[in-house]
Amino acid sequence: MNTIVSLTSLGAAALLFCSSADGGPMPPKQSVHIEDLHVLEPGPSTASIGDPSTHHLLTTVSYDHPLAAAFREGSPIFRVIAIVFGDSMADSYRSIGFCLMDELIQKYGVAGYAMNNYRNHTMPVMSGGAQWINMLYSSNILAWGKYWFTDFGLVTPGGSMTWNNQHHPWGLLCNNLGPLMVKNPAGGDIAISISTNGGPFGIVLVTNTYTAGVTGEGFPVLIDLPLDYYRMKIDGITGSNIVVGPYIEDTTAPGIIATFIDKGGIALRSVTNVSINVRNPIFKVLSDAGYRTNVTLLWHMKEFTDQSTLNGLIECDLAWSNSLPDALFKYIGTPLTSADVDYLTTDTITVVHNEIIRSFAIQAKKDYVDCMNPCVSYQWFSSMGYLSADGVHLPVEGSRYLLPIVWDSYGFFTGVSNTVASFAQQEGNEVQFGYYTSTNATYVIQYSTNLNSREWYDVSGTTGVGSGWRTNTTGVNLSEPNRFFRLRLTPP
Repeated sequence: MNTIVSLTSLGAAALLFCSSADGGPMPPKQSVHIEDLHVLEPGPSTASIGDPSTHHLLTTVSYDHPLAAAFREGSPIFRVIAIVFGDSMADSYRSIGFCLMDELIQKYGVAGYAMNNYRNHTMPVMSGGAQWINMLYSSNILAWGKYWFTDFGLVTPGGSMTWNNQHHPWGLLCNNLGPLMVKNPAGGDIAISISTNGGPFGIVLVTNTYTAGVTGEGFPVLIDLPLDYYRMKIDGITGSNIVVGPYIEDTTAPGIIATFIDKGGIALRSVTNVSINVRNPIFKVLSDAGYRTNVTLLWHMKEFTDQSTLNGLIECDLAWSNSLPDALFKYIGTPLTSADVDYLTTDTITVVHNEIIRSFAIQAKKDYVDCMNPCVSYQWFSSMGYLSADGVHLPVEGSRYLLPIVWDSYGFFTGVSNTVASFAQQEGNEVQFGYYTSTNATYVIQYSTNLNSREWYDVSGTTGVGSGWRTNTTGVNLSEPNRFFRLRLTPP
């Protein structure tokens, strides 16, 4: 894999560093638009695979969008609502979306959390008879499944639901918070209580979650408070009250609102089974323009490869587009699994699934990100430790390996593993590169004086196996009018 910092005007992948015999090295001007691009290059262990002749069209496709343009052009971003949705491929503790959220927060900061738990900042705690409804294994699925499509809290009389922050006993710093709920015909009264700076809980609002409509009604309850550390508790007084998750935000801080709506085993049709009357009010909280800048939704699922998948995808896309009309959608092509041993010669489930997803994304003018071909092969991907023991899911290491593909599709330049994070002129005719490295991969800085020749040469002393942050310093020949650099990543 190559990381290549490029001048847009070249239309090719290269880092241009200008030098002149009349003076010292000159870095690119600030007005130059800089991007990052990754190109897969099989290492020695995968050289025999060759060029996939049947699946080469499963490549990343991106469309222009205000959010992508804002990232690409370096515009100041006050607020981004980042939503990760999907089945277990989108797990909030190990998925590509999880790693993307980490990088976004590292780059832009965090302003809040919504829905599912992420990095143990909003861990749900049930007591007094309140239940956590598991939408795959609960006996209540037939009764409650039409009101929400992932697990949720059911708070009955005498029951309570709270959210703990593992990193701070007083909760989270915010000035706007509340439960995202669903009114239903069995709903009743609830009390919303707040604890400030670790103090006792006190009731701030009593409200009702009843509706006569059998399909339910989305019911977000947000409370404005002075900026401080808060915890929230929901107490059931009467009825059966559905709490799908919290919304917690510091409206004074720039950054990302981390939103996960993942559920292992969820089907595409599960989303559209929930009434638009439920979905729209809840997701309006996330899509409301107001002081927020943009919404980005990362969709990562693995479905069956038949017409029902395409039909479900169409329905889901329409549902999301209706609820989040201004969002930037990214559909993730699922990585290789243990069933893909011969994927280059056989149309496996992964191949056909990704062909369906990509074809639909193009028709809908939504982004598709290829995370299948960068796996190189099932054998290599698994041997590197990038696939879990179950042969399907990704550990964090595998998600980190594929993350740059997603990162690039946003038009980002720096801030993620396997990219050149810094490039600076040193004294005299030397330049220094800084970049993050992953284990089980070999890195080397290469240079060329002519992009058209496609001849690249290793920079002496820069080859090494990944072990974290690295820097390399090299001299520049002042007699050369142009010099191009790239970071090449290969299997060890």
